[in-house]
Amino acid sequence: MQIDVSRAQDENVRLPKVKYYERRRFLDTAGMRLATITLAIILIYIIFLSVYFYNSDINAGMIILKNKEFIQSGDEKIIQLISEQTSQTRAFILDISKSILLNLLLPILTATLGYIFGSREAT
Repeated sequence: MQIDVSRAQDENVRLPKVKYYERRRFLDTAGMRLATITLAIILIYIIFLSVYFYNSDINAGMIILKNKEFIQSGDEKIIQLISEQTSQTRAFILDISKSILLNLLLPILTATLGYIFGSREAT
């Protein structure tokens, strides 16, 4: 059995040119936006924490400087209480921050980026 290919013609099929952003599906762009927003929230949160800790250290130092009469009289309990309160507050804020970042924001970012990169078609 032979196939007659003498009448076959080579036709170049031209596909319309479509820009890259037009080819992407809606969910891809929505996922990219969600990943960008989540990453921005994480960065803003980390910047806020660093500013907060810097400011709390300055406030603790200002409390000690304002109460020089207690320091000069030899009463070191005030300094110990202020430093304990500052360290306890710092530990509490760090624990809350870890739980928010690790249990809420990073899984959202990971799932979104996994969807974006997993759903891309091979070129």
